Amino acid sequence: MLAVRCNAFSLTWKKIIRLSRFATMTEDPQWTAFLQWALPQLRMRWSGFRRVRTQVCKRVRKRLQLLQLAGLNDYRDYLQQHPEEWRVLDTLC
Repeated sequence: MLAVRCNAFSLTWKKIIRLSRFATMTEDPQWTAFLQWALPQLRMRWSGFRRVRTQVCKRVRKRLQLLQLAGLNDYRDYLQQHPEEWRVLDTLC
C-alpha cells in the first residue's frame, strides 16, 4: 500500500483521493446554494455557518446515502414532501 508521510502522520492514496473529492464537494456552488436555502428555514445564519460547512456537508452527504437520494435537488424535494425531515437536518447542522 502506498502512503505519503508528512509530519508524523501518513495518508494512504485512497484517503487522499477521498479527502480531495470531499474538499471539491464542499466547495461546489450547489452545496452553498442548498445551505443558503435551508439555513434560514432552520433559523440559522450563513455568515456564522461557513466555518462548520465541511462537517455539515459530510453529515448531509451521509444522510443522502441513507435515504438513497441522488443529490441535493432530490433532498430538497424530500424536505418539501416530508416536513419531519427538517428536524433531522437541524440535528445535522
